[in-house]
Amino acid sequence: MRNIDNYTKMYMKSDVGGQQIALPYRRKMVIEQVGKYQPTRILEIGCGLEPLFEYVAGREWWIVEPSQYFCEIAEEKSHGSSHIKILQGFFEERIHDLEKLNFDMVICSSLLHEVEDPELLLSDIRKICTDKTIVHINVPNAKSFHRVLAKSMGIIRNEYEVSQKNAVLQQNNVFDMEKLTEIVIGYHYDILDKGSYFIKPFTDRQMFDMLEAHIIDESVLDGLDEMIGEMPEMGAGIFINCRKAR
Repeated sequence: MRNIDNYTKMYMKSDVGGQQIALPYRRKMVIEQVGKYQPTRILEIGCGLEPLFEYVAGREWWIVEPSQYFCEIAEEKSHGSSHIKILQGFFEERIHDLEKLNFDMVICSSLLHEVEDPELLLSDIRKICTDKTIVHINVPNAKSFHRVLAKSMGIIRNEYEVSQKNAVLQQNNVFDMEKLTEIVIGYHYDILDKGSYFIKPFTDRQMFDMLEAHIIDESVLDGLDEMIGEMPEMGAGIFINCRKAR
């Protein structure tokens, strides 16, 4: 089982987890998926520092989050809303609290690559899904531009190599769209649609340094997100929307 206290501490270090150049664009993409499917009752598995209910109004929002610190932040940001429910614990420990709630959408954002057994997580998610529940999954992309560049420069042996940052954040798996599709279908989900977001040419640290040095600005980042239409296979992150197969 993951060491959540250590994960939380490392995530909070600005140069490791807390600063992710593509994070606003991942959030924008997830919000677009919520807008597309219009769910009323949503479960977010793992919310980190910025629960998505801050950006999506008018929904009943449930969170299950193992980090006590992240739960406390979510509670504070909820302002006591009766439409927001926060459960502390690992998802697999809370299935019995969730399985009869008939969620319209389950959001598994930037999580599947972090767990030791992604197949088990997908199997457990099925237990709380109805035939109509939309399951949204997104993960970093092994074939992100910056990883392909690192391979071409000889910095890494291949795109699937676990980086130092991956290891520090207990990120056990690296996915490309082919591998993600295979595991989702293999665990009895029907894929509705899939895609990617944000072209990240360099590492987070390098890109933040360029921002601070005014070499690039927010308009460049927005342009890199728009470029996903030109090279969708090389996005920083990939996503799949799916339903439990009947």
